[in-house]
Amino acid sequence: MLNRQIRYQRIVTDSPELGDPLLSVLEVGTGPQNIADLLGRKVATLQAHRGPGSASAWAEPVVGSFFYLPFADNAFDYVLCVDALQFIAKQERARALSELVRVARKEVILSLPCGSPARQSDLELALTLQRAGKNRPIWLQESFIREIPQMSEVVELLSGTGIRFEIHSNEALLQHYGGLMLDLFYPFSTQIHQRVQQKKVGELVLPAHEWEIYYSYRFKLFKEDKTRTAVQSERLSHLSRVPIRQACEPGTAMYAVYHKRLPLAKGTGITPIYVGEAAQNAQPGERTEAADSPLDNKRWCELSGMSEIWRNGPRTDFVGFCHYRRFLDLSPAEPGSLPKAAAHAAEGGGQPRSAQLTYEAYAARADDTARWHAEQELRSNPNTILTALPLDVGPNVWDQYASVHNANDLCEITNLIVMRHPYLTPFLAESFQSKAFYANNLFVTHWDHFDELCSIWFDLLEIFDKKVPARVEDSYQRRDISFLSERIFDVWVRYRVSQGTRLLTRPILEISYPGLNVLAWSRVPLSGS
Repeated sequence: MLNRQIRYQRIVTDSPELGDPLLSVLEVGTGPQNIADLLGRKVATLQAHRGPGSASAWAEPVVGSFFYLPFADNAFDYVLCVDALQFIAKQERARALSELVRVARKEVILSLPCGSPARQSDLELALTLQRAGKNRPIWLQESFIREIPQMSEVVELLSGTGIRFEIHSNEALLQHYGGLMLDLFYPFSTQIHQRVQQKKVGELVLPAHEWEIYYSYRFKLFKEDKTRTAVQSERLSHLSRVPIRQACEPGTAMYAVYHKRLPLAKGTGITPIYVGEAAQNAQPGERTEAADSPLDNKRWCELSGMSEIWRNGPRTDFVGFCHYRRFLDLSPAEPGSLPKAAAHAAEGGGQPRSAQLTYEAYAARADDTARWHAEQELRSNPNTILTALPLDVGPNVWDQYASVHNANDLCEITNLIVMRHPYLTPFLAESFQSKAFYANNLFVTHWDHFDELCSIWFDLLEIFDKKVPARVEDSYQRRDISFLSERIFDVWVRYRVSQGTRLLTRPILEISYPGLNVLAWSRVPLSGS
């Protein structure tokens, strides 16, 4: 069936070692049609349920339970579980996964649907079948009973194993339902596919573009990988302090990053940093990113200015960053209360995340008092992060990013975090499941926290920059590193809070300038990304 071919083709393509007859492979939870035919080799199979079709001639069926696999520890080089874990009750999935890990020697490879788009599309399928007078397949009924997991649930499961894991995309939604609907309503398509296969051209079935929204993801657990323990034991040593010539200066330094030449209100105590296009026309004495900076501002955005301060100073007790069109409202307020400057935006009740001001209105009320109040707040407890109120993104952070940006990029950053900063792994699940996150990279905090954050940011994102080419075709999506940095910031904030760091949040002042067309490089509302 086409749907089966699509489910397995990325696994076969990206893990060619599975075809090595010298390596042992077990597939758990499979139906009669499994990976054995696609590999053309013997595969031990533990069948959890009977599906349509006859068993593969390559399969070596084994009788057993998902929860008590009848094999010794490390019995197979590779253990696969494709589209089965979601049919196990939520409270039993960790137990099933531990059995897969137990009998694997090298890797466990999972594939299953994740997220709100997959849930919604299965519901649409059920309605389509009902309208067509067709019965729902058993697997579809079970998917509603057991419920397709969110990505956060799977990440939490994988984190619980203590083993390094990776996330990769698998079936795009259009791929999955293209194959499935052809199988259900147009059986002749299978014959057509068989004819194509006979041509030996090696083409994928209904190939997907990398920017697709995905129905299912693949997860790899590397049982042989010893780096996780090594990196974990060196958690503090990864914070490679960047040498700064200046000694620590008392006080709070506040910076605003500008990629365009725009006015800055006087008397605020905020120092502008000009980057990218704006840096090319800097005046003597103005702070800019280094002339030899390797960071592409169109991709790194505000981080190119933050990198300049982190690497070259001055080092101050406390440091804060805002943007040319987003400033933290730092007027005096008790934690959780509403500063007066944003009160006028609270038309619908509750606490607004931002207040929109013209530049003239902001300049008329701006002074250095806000920075002074922020410094007093931080001096009362230096172990503090002061940042913007969280941004509501709807279903959850993972689904929002995967819908608006490239899901593969978030997979890549997740994999780098798990490998290089594994102590952050538990906070990935916490972030992904949240309906809001700490966005925009606006903050004021102690230099040591800033140093830690930058060590994480530039470690992960410089690797990403080298590995993933910039999207030069689209100016909005070219800002991928900046978008990813916001998600990393959210994970780091959650980690810091778990370590006892106090978190204070404030609304944002959204500044509009005469003649500035924000939509020229942004497709979203002022306070979103």
